[in-house]
Amino acid sequence: MTRSLINLEHQNFGFHTTNHYVVQFEAQGAGYTTDRVPALYRQMEESFSALPGINCVGLALYSPLQQDNWGESVFPQGQRDAKGDGSFLDRVSPRFLDAIGVPVLRGRGITAQYTASTQPVAIVNQSFAKKFFPN
Repeated sequence: MTRSLINLEHQNFGFHTTNHYVVQFEAQGAGYTTDRVPALYRQMEESFSALPGINCVGLALYSPLQQDNWGESVFPQGQRDAKGDGSFLDRVSPRFLDAIGVPVLRGRGITAQYTASTQPVAIVNQSFAKKFFPN
């Protein structure tokens, strides 16, 4: 068991883990109504960002490696009858990728200009891009 823990500690997950912390919070479970949640999240980002030694704060509905995230089948356009490939979805704040140390290699990241009233955006990983956008 100790060897397994050591191996996990030194495994490359594709994002930074050293000096990175995950805080899990269930807003509705704490009595916040849906209309109050965005303000709560802004306040949490501001409060955590103000702590000494904190360089970056990012919020996500699910943390990396968490097993209870959303999953959907993705189909190539016009091929709905094909076998879909599974993809996992997450909602994140604009600084989330910076906070976990994942660079955007092509295109652009999520910014504060994207809101509930703007066109939805998606960021995909390299595996997804190679599968659905090979060229």
